[in-house]
Amino acid sequence: MKKTIYLMLLMAMISCSSVKDKSSGSVLELEKLAKADLNVMVVSGKMDATMESKSYNFSYKMVIGHNDSLEMEVIGPFGVSLGKLFADENYFTFLNSFENRIYKGKSSPENFKSAFRIMFSIKELIALLRNSLPYPQSEYSLSEASEQGNLYKYVAPAGEFADFLFVNHNGIAKFQRKEAGNILSMNADMSNFETIEGLSFAKTIDWSFTAANANLNIKIDKITINPDGHKPKMFSYSNSMTVIDLDTIE
Repeated sequence: MKKTIYLMLLMAMISCSSVKDKSSGSVLELEKLAKADLNVMVVSGKMDATMESKSYNFSYKMVIGHNDSLEMEVIGPFGVSLGKLFADENYFTFLNSFENRIYKGKSSPENFKSAFRIMFSIKELIALLRNSLPYPQSEYSLSEASEQGNLYKYVAPAGEFADFLFVNHNGIAKFQRKEAGNILSMNADMSNFETIEGLSFAKTIDWSFTAANANLNIKIDKITINPDGHKPKMFSYSNSMTVIDLDTIE
């Protein structure tokens, strides 16, 4: 009888220990993915976009400030500037060289859709490039765990969507968003990882938007982290350009 009780206690202790280690491991994994010490990131590379059966190819340069601001220039053939973007959590300004127009407004997914024809947020774009969490780590829960990796879930405050992050030994390998009714609206697959100063980055990002029937392939050629004297900054533009305030359009 004593042996049976001892065995049951031992099994209970092992079980509790396993749960504790699993929970503590996921917390440490999320903390690492937050990349709190990554203050500035300068990246350059190429993008291939497919939208409404049309294909676009261009180069880009970006300066990313922590997880909340971004400066970007899109470059076409012969080094011609096609557009510029400055955005933070509150507002954004987009210069469209083709249209000779400036689009500006609050950094909302709806405004981004009006300017770029696909719905996303600046937090999501930055998170994919940083291979980090879009939202505070405390807002993620461990949904599934396996030898291949962990699946984390984030639910929007109003419950209008849920994000799923699949994390393996490289970092965030897949990001999905599902709207109400479990409808997939966004998917991003990350690959070709590189470790720089102890931080892991995906140098290939395949980002698809189901509702818009659009795909964006981002290839990163060069990454510089925490360089001195760099931060996202607003660009200047000519007074002759047409300015469209998206916040005033119903």
